[in-house]
Order: sequence, then structure tokens, then C-alpha cells
Amino acid sequence: TGDAKSLFYSLSGASFFSSKTVGDYVADYFRTMNSKTAGKTEIDFYKHANELMKNGNYYTGNYQGAFSYWIGAQNTSILYFGPGSYSGAFTFVHEFGHYYNTIYNHGASMSYDLEETHSQGDEMLFLSYLRTALPENVATDVFQSLYANQMFDAYAIVMMAACVDEFEYCVYTGTDPNGNPATYTANDYDALFEKLMSEYGIATLNPSDWRYVVIESPCYYISYSMSMLPCLELYMVSETEGHEAAMNKYFKLFTFTDDEANVKVDSVGDTVVEIGYSDTLVYAGLTSPFDESLYQRLKEFYTK
Repeated sequence: TGDAKSLFYSLSGASFFSSKTVGDYVADYFRTMNSKTAGKTEIDFYKHANELMKNGNYYTGNYQGAFSYWIGAQNTSILYFGPGSYSGAFTFVHEFGHYYNTIYNHGASMSYDLEETHSQGDEMLFLSYLRTALPENVATDVFQSLYANQMFDAYAIVMMAACVDEFEYCVYTGTDPNGNPATYTANDYDALFEKLMSEYGIATLNPSDWRYVVIESPCYYISYSMSMLPCLELYMVSETEGHEAAMNKYFKLFTFTDDEANVKVDSVGDTVVEIGYSDTLVYAGLTSPFDESLYQRLKEFYTK
């Protein structure tokens, strides 16, 4: 129906800053993301999103991208959103996951893996929320389309980021995909990446992807692969145990710093995280990406 198409296009690409539909759904989702007991201070996404709109610590422009940045001297965080889908519903929710972590933990340094779990996890909980929040007359069509979009992106991220990581490993260590010594010139890079993509079963995706990420953000994109796995688990928890159960696990990815066993304060007063990414996930009630059982459970849920 026309209503279904309109709603799908709004939630999949319209700007949060110009679409009332996008703003309303994101606001209603944020209202559900609240807990007075999860941490030492109340968690309230809606309140802090409103404060963000009031204090103006967000920026829009023509640069193709979206990101957050912590300004320690001002004890605040800013967000930037580019045009089109770079300011869409899921991108806004993604960046707000980063933003809320800096608000709750005052910019404490954390692994990229964990930081991307804050953002991608927020997207997955938003997707699960939409399944029951959409109008009944269009819910099935709209949700199935949104679900297909998000899951394709999720699986592509896991595979492409892993492929980028292996590409970087080969180039930086001077080895081929089998671990044998190899010498590469600039002319060899595309062929190497295409070979790896074929081995990962993603040969139909963009073969130039390494050009966009390896030089600008070396050794970073593997974090998207690592973090997406527990985020897929969060969606599974939300769908099988309920939104509140998944939300409470997700909140622990922020509030784990309240536990003195997990952090220390250094000589200049900065919070230093003492546990690794896998231990943080387990602390939150999720599964380490190094635990084989996670892959089996995800396979059973997503292929049923």
C-alpha cells in the first residue's frame, strides 16, 4: 500500500531533523529506554535526547557521514549528521548510543569493540521495538522491509569487516591468505581483496570497500564485525525474552563501570576500564564473540 511504502521510506532514509514521522518513532522508542535501577544514576534516553536538542550539541552538513566526538575540556559530547540516510532514524539511534555512553561515563576510554556495541545495539533494540510499534494495517509489510534492510546490513558488516581485517593482516605482515610470505604492490591490492571476498562468500559486494576504510581508519573496521555479533544476540533476546530483558542487558554495557571490580581511577582522576571486551559482554549477560555457542544460537534463531 502507499501508506506502507511511505512509512518504510521515512524510517529507512528520511532525516530525523525534517521528518515528523522519524522524530515521533525515535522519541517513542527512547521513552522505553529508561531505568531507575540499572546504574548508580537513572538511565533516561528520552530526557537526554531532549537535552541534546535544547543545548544544540549536534550539527548537520553536507559531509557524507555521521559521528560523535567527546570534548573533554567541556565535559560534553557532540554529534554530526550528514545528508540523507546519514541523519535517518537508524543512524540517529546509532549515534545516540555513542552519545549516551559518553554522557553516562563522561568520556571514559573504552575499546572500539564496546563502543560500537553501544551504537549497533541501540539500532537492534530500535528494530525490535518497531515490530510492535508500527500501525497494524501496515506493520507486516513495513517491518519485513526494515528487518530485511537491517539484517542484510548486519550480516554484510560482519563479513566485510572480517574480510577487511584479513586484508590488512596480509598486507601489513607480508603474507598471503594461507600465511605464506608474499610481497604486494599497489597493483595487487584489489586482486587480494577480491580473492578474500570470494572466500568469504561476499564477492557481489563492493570490491573497492577496502579503499574507503583501510587508509582512513586502519585496523578499525574489525570492531564493527566483533560488535555486531552480540548486537544480533541482543535482538534475539528482545524477540524471545522481551524488550525489557534485552534493554537491561544493554544498559549494563554502560553501567559496568559502576562496579569497582571493573574499573579503576588513575592518578589524574580518569576512569580506566580493567576488564576486556568479552568479559564486559559476559558481565552484561551476553556472550563473547569467541564463544562458539553464540554462533550456534544465532544460526538457530535467524534461520528458523
